[in-house]
Amino acid sequence: MGYAEKSVRRRSGNGDGGASSIIKSSFIGFGVSVAVTVVLWFASAAAAYANPDPDSVTAVFGLFTVYIASLSAGFSAAKINKGNALVCGLFSGAVLTLFLFFVSLFFDESYSSGYSLPVSLLLRASMLLMSVFGAFIGSYRRAKPRRRRK
Repeated sequence: MGYAEKSVRRRSGNGDGGASSIIKSSFIGFGVSVAVTVVLWFASAAAAYANPDPDSVTAVFGLFTVYIASLSAGFSAAKINKGNALVCGLFSGAVLTLFLFFVSLFFDESYSSGYSLPVSLLLRASMLLMSVFGAFIGSYRRAKPRRRRK
């Protein structure tokens, strides 16, 4: 394999398609989603406190934050590993869901949102779907426009 072939392979961004590539890009996507989550938490807290009744919007802002973070996890994982974008999106969404589940174990029951078990499971499944949707967006390639000849 010559130098030109190595540089083309390195720039393609497809990864080797193996499990290590999927795990690496998924955890990088998870890190991006945690950063997005922190930024959105501060922004939504500021917006909630600007509201006359902050308690009425906390559930909406919380769900918005979690779903945008899931979307960013799948998107960034797919941008890193274009070859297995949907698998990376699903895996990074699962890592984010498990992380948020483990974080929720440290809080008292009074901090829960009050959703029933089926609704709570549906919300967590939709986190995974948002991550896969983010991966689809990240892996989507628009056709390049054709140049006109003069």
